[in-house]
Amino acid sequence: MNYSSLTFVVVRNYLIQSLHWITLGILTSCKHKRELFIASRNSNNSDLINFYKKYCKILSAVIKEAKKLNYANKIKKSLNKKKTVWDIVNLETNKTDNTERIDNLYLDENTISDCHEIANAFNKYFLNIAKIINSKQNEPSSHNLEKITPLYYLTQSFKNPFPDINLKFVSTREIENIVKSLKPKNSSGYDGISTKLIKIYSPFISSPLAHKCNKSLSSGIFPDCLKYAIVKPLFKKGDKSKISNYRPISILSSFSKILERVM
Repeated sequence: MNYSSLTFVVVRNYLIQSLHWITLGILTSCKHKRELFIASRNSNNSDLINFYKKYCKILSAVIKEAKKLNYANKIKKSLNKKKTVWDIVNLETNKTDNTERIDNLYLDENTISDCHEIANAFNKYFLNIAKIINSKQNEPSSHNLEKITPLYYLTQSFKNPFPDINLKFVSTREIENIVKSLKPKNSSGYDGISTKLIKIYSPFISSPLAHKCNKSLSSGIFPDCLKYAIVKPLFKKGDKSKISNYRPISILSSFSKILERVM
């Protein structure tokens, strides 16, 4: 086996493993297409050129159908079909680049590029954004109805205190049903435990989870460890160097979702 044949075998195996729609037949056809291209490029034979064009057309149709069948099979087997569909759309529209990386940020007439400074800038901005928005909204008046917010209507509608809520303890069976209803995601909070992992070990942890949830209900305290979140800046649109063009995404612990559903 010569060097070129060995290279083809290595590339073939890599493509078959990484792109599941690529078969050995498609790879062989692509290699043959390349050979036809080289032959027709240096030839004035019209029959050879026409054959090459027809071959390209047929091969494109075969590749398109192979992709279609592979994507349909992925969606069928997926537990989160919406996410799978969007992953396929992003892949086909070349939107799979790493958009999370922020190289520089324009802040206070200065450009910062240090990753720690950028993280601290986002942290400070997201912590104070609610106060900034609230300060811009003055008390509504009769001559300026545009400043009337939904929060104003809520405070005017519910002036009297609500009656006490009597909460019942949750059972192990209820915890198991809540865990089953969670989407099996690989993403996790600061503790590194995903909902997919919780669903796998549900039979072993449902009882202690029920105990912890009932403790929270009886004491009226939401555990501080479940309030911690990984906050990621998500780019909206416009200039990527402007901090106002980002919004925060909070990734909470998966256990906090269980307690929320209990409530």
